[in-house]
Amino acid sequence: MTKRWLFARLGVVGVLLAATLAPTPAQSISASLSALDSPVWQTNASVQGIAVAAGKAYVGGRFTSVRPPGSPLGTNEVGQAYLAAFDATTGALVTAFNPVLDGQVYAVAASADGSRIFVGGDFTTVNGVTRNRIAAFDTATGALVTTWKPSVSYRVKTISVAGNTVYFGGSFGLVNGVDRLRLAALLRRLVGRRRLRLRLVQAGRLRRPLRRDDHRPDVQLRLEEQVRLLLDDQAPDRRRQLA
Repeated sequence: MTKRWLFARLGVVGVLLAATLAPTPAQSISASLSALDSPVWQTNASVQGIAVAAGKAYVGGRFTSVRPPGSPLGTNEVGQAYLAAFDATTGALVTAFNPVLDGQVYAVAASADGSRIFVGGDFTTVNGVTRNRIAAFDTATGALVTTWKPSVSYRVKTISVAGNTVYFGGSFGLVNGVDRLRLAALLRRLVGRRRLRLRLVQAGRLRRPLRRDDHRPDVQLRLEEQVRLLLDDQAPDRRRQLA
């Protein structure tokens, strides 16, 4: 009786092992891919960053052209390198937004109010104007923001916007000539000299009158960060008063 029970048990175990170890039917890699034409616009190389703002989807990456739905690669290509925008409702290419960058885009981020997008990457010019690896665009007009032009020494790979502060990271070592190893923060809207002086006076931190060279990018960065850190340390009601 004991032997019979033992053999029966071993037989059950054998069946379970066979079922477990039996090879599953091969599944084609293409089984998960659609054979239908894509219903959306496509790029000819990878997209590395996306942000949605003001009814548009902004995409940045390594691509140099985009093509309409249903078009095979290399057909009906529209030249639009590294940065493009699409209507968030219809998916159509926003042809009015056609910036010219000389290098790929790694990161795209939007301000909370949707009025600005910020892009970072390997580029050094935008629309023929110097923009070292980070730039901002007005979403209402599509224009490059002329008053926001930090200079970053090497690649920017990620951007995040919180309130009036733009945080970014990458492989750089300098921002506006100031040591910033791989991570930095700047004010989203540059502060004018008079406004900056008022904020520092209100915060009790102005130890000298602002000088003429305070508009230099490296000095502006230090002063802006001083203000930003002060505001971050204030209680919420005090922060609103200084903003």
